[in-house]
Amino acid sequence: KDLMVVSGIGSTAFAKLIQQVGVPRAVDMAVRLGLRSYAVPGTARAYDPESNESLADFIKRQNIGSFTLGPFQLNALELANVAATLASGGTWCPPSPIDKIFDRTGKEVSYTIEPCDQAVPEGLANTFANALSKDDKGAGTAAGAAGSVGWDLPMSGKTGTSRDGWFVGYTPNLVCAVWVGFDDSQQLGLTGAEAALPAWIDFMKEALAIRPSLGGISFPKPRGITSVKIDPETGQLAGPYCPTAQTVSVASRFAPIVECLKHQPELEFMDEAHDVTLESSVETSILSTDLHAAG
Repeated sequence: KDLMVVSGIGSTAFAKLIQQVGVPRAVDMAVRLGLRSYAVPGTARAYDPESNESLADFIKRQNIGSFTLGPFQLNALELANVAATLASGGTWCPPSPIDKIFDRTGKEVSYTIEPCDQAVPEGLANTFANALSKDDKGAGTAAGAAGSVGWDLPMSGKTGTSRDGWFVGYTPNLVCAVWVGFDDSQQLGLTGAEAALPAWIDFMKEALAIRPSLGGISFPKPRGITSVKIDPETGQLAGPYCPTAQTVSVASRFAPIVECLKHQPELEFMDEAHDVTLESSVETSILSTDLHAAG
């Protein structure tokens, strides 16, 4: 199913991002994080029947800049696996429903599975998890639904909207992706926050009630990252007169050090001060005239 971000601001940011890093690097990162089916030969046939290319190679060859906006089909399992990679400190593992296999005598049977690999550095994955952990707060697209049910656990997530609605999110120990839509690609008419997020919250609350350890306390804070309270309008440190403030995690070297100047109170000048200045000037002028006359 198609995946697109619901926020116009988010769409603009992703469009600018792919312009800066280039389509090939963006596609390769998506594959590394978990969209591994995109690298399978022949997966581009849905878009070019004559092609034996992988979807990843097709997108790169065509230099499709809208890739970050989600114009290509995606399944919920792979999307959940991307989130699992980020939640696991950047370690990708093949999704599998099998934990262990035993024969009829109770002896464990070995089986072969694709090994896990470090898809991205741990610090990068943790930074991304911290960045996404704000979607259920403030102006985040998940804030309304999360607040309405009293969600107060650590989570990272993102809504998505195209013809259908998506939400993928995770606590430090549990990942879930939800898709709501029609198989024939009819317009759903609902955003990801309206359609998919409530189902995600219902499932997660039930799962965490059964196994609270899956919730976790907080996401690992990467080294070199600091939390600062900023004015979201200016990006500067929030001052006592800022109408709103937001706590964000940023690289220490990029943390703002100047307090917000836009919301400082205006200085007021008292009329009495002007009167005193004027009277002093008049007195000085009179004194100077008297001295000249005396001379």
